[in-house]
Amino acid sequence: MDSDRIKLEARLFASEYLLCNLYAMIFRGAPDPAAAVQGFGGDLRRHMEGFTVAGLDPVQSDTFAGEVRDALDVLLSQLGGMMAQTGTPGSPPSSS
Repeated sequence: MDSDRIKLEARLFASEYLLCNLYAMIFRGAPDPAAAVQGFGGDLRRHMEGFTVAGLDPVQSDTFAGEVRDALDVLLSQLGGMMAQTGTPGSPPSSS
């Protein structure tokens, strides 16, 4: 892996970490943090069920949407892990 790609990967990881940490801080303040994370994850997944990308043919759009769903699952898992590290229950809902 060349140094430019390493820098880009590091920036992406840092952005994902900051985003997950921000949501974890928000959900920790909810009356029921676990329910808040579960609802958030479920809403995201429902939204992505019909997600299409204008300008792409249907196969490309489905492929892209699948990659986005997979990436969201990783981020929701990371969010649940951050909450668990602080003793706050909040694992994301299981994907189906």
